This record gives sequence, structure tokens and C-alpha cells, in this order.
Amino acid sequence: GILAASGNIENLSAINESEYLQQSLNDTSFVWRTEEFNNEQIFEAVHPFIYQDEIIGLFRIGLSQEPLNMINDRIIRRIIIISIILFIFGFVVFTLIFIRQNFDLLKKQYRTVETYSEKIIQNVSDAIIVLNDSGSVRIFNKGAGKLFNTEVSSAVGKNLGQILEDDLCNNVLNNNFSMKQVSCRINKRERVLLVSKNIFTDENEKHNTIFVIKDLTDQKSLEMQVQRNERLTAMGELASGVAHEIRNPLNTISTIIQQLHKDFEPKNNSEEYSHLSKIVYNEVKRINETIQNFLKFARPEKLNPTKFPISELSVQLTKQYEYLLEEKNINLKIIENWNGEVLWDKKQILQVLMNLMENSIDALEKEGDIEIQINEDYENITIIFSDTGSGIPPEIMNQIFNLYFTSKPKGTGLGLSIIQRIIYEHGGTVQIKSKVNSGTTAIIELPKKITIKP
Repeated sequence: GILAASGNIENLSAINESEYLQQSLNDTSFVWRTEEFNNEQIFEAVHPFIYQDEIIGLFRIGLSQEPLNMINDRIIRRIIIISIILFIFGFVVFTLIFIRQNFDLLKKQYRTVETYSEKIIQNVSDAIIVLNDSGSVRIFNKGAGKLFNTEVSSAVGKNLGQILEDDLCNNVLNNNFSMKQVSCRINKRERVLLVSKNIFTDENEKHNTIFVIKDLTDQKSLEMQVQRNERLTAMGELASGVAHEIRNPLNTISTIIQQLHKDFEPKNNSEEYSHLSKIVYNEVKRINETIQNFLKFARPEKLNPTKFPISELSVQLTKQYEYLLEEKNINLKIIENWNGEVLWDKKQILQVLMNLMENSIDALEKEGDIEIQINEDYENITIIFSDTGSGIPPEIMNQIFNLYFTSKPKGTGLGLSIIQRIIYEHGGTVQIKSKVNSGTTAIIELPKKITIKP
């Protein structure tokens, strides 16, 4: 039974009723167990009670596990809560890392697309200008810089009117339209532009205006020259047959007149007869020369290209017209910004320059200036032939290349037509610009090396 007990312990199981207690008593060792006592989980430690080498009984110490269970429950709850917090934190961190990676990837892709788009905009041949809602330049690509001869960096932030020299062109661009062909004066040169205009709203809900401008000047000039060549070719082919038919009877008339003048002498008015015979002969000769010139145009000589320094043309032209220029007090200035070798038909190109020189001398009459400027642009050569003569009236500018059109009393009307034909055969273009009482300028563009057409 119980010798002594703490608390309100009145009843415990006897030693002989428990194998566990008997084992502890017999083994004289310390043992422990968990047991349910009074509806509580108890941690019990048991050790024999020995006094003077005699086993008196057992020490039984019992501790309630309720505080420990409460601590364990609290720890488990904390672990669960911490686990949930760590799981949420980990999920949030993982999500943030995933979002950050996606963001970096999207940012990289955006930069790639933006760079690619910017390169496309900057390297497209057409001019692209984007204005913000206040009318200032937001985007100005290289094509626009080349067209308006303006640095891209200096154009951004400026008003469009500060870039355009021509007020008329500026006013036209400010009108409402989607696509329009306009004529503008840019860098002191008239240009034909095809302008596309659109308005879009950006991410800040602000209106932006985008202009896509295509320079049609060279294309229009080439179209006009092709049309002129087609028209001249058609006229030449048509009239060539007529010229042959006229030439044969003219030769007969010339032969008969010479024969009559030689073998026949009238009894009366012999001097008048001789004079009239000479007039008929000279007129027939003049008509025949006109036909010869026409046939030269209708059936141009085959190109015979050779390599030579372009300065040889200037030297030969100067020597040929030196005395005539001095006689008429005309100053000739030749500016050679390039003096390399070209592959042209030297004889025919010299004929072009001689025809232009004759026209300029006729326009200047007694005094004035003639300037020939030679420039290089990659694989092309530009010859600018200008004078300070009387100029060409605007009402006849569209007719100057027409066959047999002339404003000179003694002109044949073949000079500019022959120029047009020679330049066309060389694969080049020619433009004539003129202003009354201010002079005339011929702009010839030729490849350095011509390709002979079949």
C-alpha cells in the first residue's frame, strides 16, 4: 500500500498487480512510462526504495503531461502558422521572381522590338516625321534629314515651320488630308513630294501627327524625260521617212538648178535669172542641211565610250570658245569639284556642252556670266550649266524639248532635242530651269560609267 504520497493521492495500484512495477522492483533499476491516471496523461518514473540494503518498496513520481501537451500543441500551432506564413511568403517571392523574370524578358523583347522599329524608321528611304499635340517634332528620321538637309538631332523639338523653308508648303501640310502631292522649294530647289498624313493617339491620350513623305522629284523628271524621248522618237521615226522622200527630189532640183545655171542663159534679164538661180540653189542647200540635221537626230550615232578625265571637256570647251567669249565680254567660270575618269562618248557629250554654250551665248548677247560646275555623287556625275542671260518665258518651258521648236529667228529647234537624245542614250537625265531676266540653268546627271543599250 501507500506509505506516503503528496497531494490528494488516496489509491494506487499495488505492486503485485503490475508487471511493470514488479519488474522495477526485481531489477532494482530506474524505469519510466506514460500512464493515464484520473483521466490525465501522467509521466511516471519508478525506482526501488532501498534502506540498509533492504528493499522497502518503490518510489513512484508522476508528472502531469498536460502542460507539456499544451506546449506541444502551441508549438505545433506556431509551426503550422509559420509554415503557412513561409509558404505564402515563398509563394509571393516565387511569384515576384517569376514576374520579374517575365518582366525582364518582356522588357528585353520590348527593347528589341523598339530598337528594330527605330532602325526601320531611321533607315527607310522615305522621310518620316512625327509631331506631338503641340506641333513640335517628336521623330525625325534620316530620310527626313536628307530631304530637308537638317541634322536629325537638331530637328527634334522644333516646330515644323522652322524646318520648312517654303511657307506655302508649310501651309499645305497643315491642312486636313490623308494623301496629297505637293510642290515645295527645299534647299533652293523645287521638289515634288507625295505626302501621307495620319493622326494617332498615344498611351497618354495625346494626339500625334505622322507624315510619310516620298520625294517624287527625280521620278517625275525621269517620267517627263521618258515621255519626251518617246514623243521625239515617234516624231523622228514618222518624219524620217518623209525626210527621205523630200531629200531625193531636193537633190534633183539642186542638180537641175546647177545645170540650168551652167548651160542656159536667157537673152533678157540674165542677171536676175542668175540671182534667182543662186537663191533657189542656196534654199535647197539650206533645206538639205536641215534634213541632214534631222536625220542625225532621228538616227543618232552609235555610242563609242572611252575612258578620259572629265577635265578634258572643260579644256576643249574653253579653247573652242575663248575668242568668242572675249569678243562678247562673257566671263566663263568652271568649277571642278571632281576630276576623275568617266566612261562616256566624249564626242557626243562635248556636243551637248557646245549646244548649251551656244544657247547661253545667244541668251547673253554681249556680256554676262556662264558657270559650269561639276559635282560627284557616289556613282553619278552632275554637270550644272548656268548663265545670267535673258531666261526662258514660263509659257514655253514645256515646249523647249519639242522637235523643231525654237524661239530664235535662225534656230533649227534641234539643239535641246539632240541634247535630250544624247543624255538619254548615256543613261542620264537633263533638266532645264529658267527665270526671265535672271538666267537659265541646265542640270545634267550621268553615271560615271555608261551601259550601252542593245
